[in-house]
Amino acid sequence: MPANGSGDYTDHHAITVVNGADKILIRHNESAGHNGDSFQCGEGATPTSNITLESNRFHQDEENAIDLKGCRGVTVRGNKIFGYRPSRPYDSDGGLGTRAPHGDALVAHASSVAADRLLIELNRFWDNSRSINLGPEVASATVRRNLVFNASTASCGIGAAMAIRSKNTEIYHNTLDNLAPLTTVGCGNPWSVSEKYAIRVNPPVNARTVLWNNIVSRSTRPYTQSGTAGLDAATNLFSKGFPGMPPGSVVGDPLYVIDPANNDYFTRHGSPARDAATRVPSAVGDPRRYCDDPSPTETDALAEPDIGFLESCS
Repeated sequence: MPANGSGDYTDHHAITVVNGADKILIRHNESAGHNGDSFQCGEGATPTSNITLESNRFHQDEENAIDLKGCRGVTVRGNKIFGYRPSRPYDSDGGLGTRAPHGDALVAHASSVAADRLLIELNRFWDNSRSINLGPEVASATVRRNLVFNASTASCGIGAAMAIRSKNTEIYHNTLDNLAPLTTVGCGNPWSVSEKYAIRVNPPVNARTVLWNNIVSRSTRPYTQSGTAGLDAATNLFSKGFPGMPPGSVVGDPLYVIDPANNDYFTRHGSPARDAATRVPSAVGDPRRYCDDPSPTETDALAEPDIGFLESCS
């Protein structure tokens, strides 16, 4: 694109869902390299609804993999999403380079109406500037059983995992590893310190945020929160302690298997994550089947949940 702003900066998305479209299934596709998003829904005054994005590979688009605006009842499940960067350098095109500026793989916010009733589960995110960004307009969202690893600072990327500002949010059983944001501004990087945390929880006043059973490891800035009088936190495992840890946190080495990025981040015997999670209510419908840890340190035969996004069963 021309640096003087004279080019065509129109978004060109792979799939766009608008004007009240309903009951849509996007499954088993590969989508990459678009000028806009791989999938966008909900621009305009009439919400779209009942959308499932399942078992797709989205990667290396100029904007986002998934952009949810006025979309209601959206399930994002079992996708592989990688390679997202801030959209064009900030200072190279006369101020027009701020489209999708954060390099978020999945973003949810608002157009004329806001996104609502989002379920983001069982996805693998890697090599992204940031993987999930839920804006303050979003009414409700659940983020569960996702793996986020090897965040990127390339092209002035943030190197973070999740920015959670939605009004009613449940975040549980996710594993986040190797999140190392830039420590200096450099290369035109405008990110504030608060943007650089692995998990940033900053919802509107009187919001409700549930944060249970997540692992955050190898992160230079593991967690920050503000405006979270309604925070409900339990048994989150951090690989190192820090001021301002959520209540009920656990500190220790997760003891992943060798080469965890290629071996699904299962844990080894003796991991503080094994059989240590707070059991979520049955009404939630946790998609994982729990299994017992057959080790000398396990004192009972109950099938108790592990902290993190997978169950280690052997």
